[in-house]
Amino acid sequence: MTFYSILEASLQQSIRARVEELSLPVSADIIDSYMLAIFAHYLDGIENKRILDIGCGGDYALAFGSGDKGTNYPPSFLRLAKSRGALPAGLDPSIRPGDEDFEVHCRRAESIGDILHSCDFDGVLVKLFYNTPDLGAGYGRHNNYAMHLQQRTYGQIHRILKPGGVSVNAMNADKNSGVTVPTEEFLESLGFKIELYSPGGNSYDDLVVVRKPLSVA
Repeated sequence: MTFYSILEASLQQSIRARVEELSLPVSADIIDSYMLAIFAHYLDGIENKRILDIGCGGDYALAFGSGDKGTNYPPSFLRLAKSRGALPAGLDPSIRPGDEDFEVHCRRAESIGDILHSCDFDGVLVKLFYNTPDLGAGYGRHNNYAMHLQQRTYGQIHRILKPGGVSVNAMNADKNSGVTVPTEEFLESLGFKIELYSPGGNSYDDLVVVRKPLSVA
């Protein structure tokens, strides 16, 4: 994960301070630690903050049949967030509700409008969303489904965020397949305020943070 190196020096220092403050690991799960630290920076702490992870991971065999993908993508961000006092929730077609001690929804991203309430979350994480199996295999990345899902999902993220809440988006956009980071104009058209817009030049470099303004319900 290389996005950290492309942040401005002052933001790097703030994120590093949050990592130290929360005693976050910086080895195996470094991406989860820095995602949580970014939430802490923009939300001024994470204790008792409701944070949703869209595409949180789980047991891929549950959603996509047999295979060897299940054990290498557990909902590690949510487990880390809970251990640091946040109130996590996960949404993924491969998550098993009985396996975790936090709120989970065994559903796909397009179900957000059916199951999640408005103004309910302080933070929403979109992490590596565009490399998930439902886009890569289940639906096909070379049609318009991925971009359609992107548009629908961000509209719902704006709806479920509390006023002042933020969405942190660490993406691996696949330009060869037509899957791109949402433009600033698109995000602003939904009512978001852009806090950080830093699409990188390589996979896993894309980092976008948007906020739902306090004046919006």
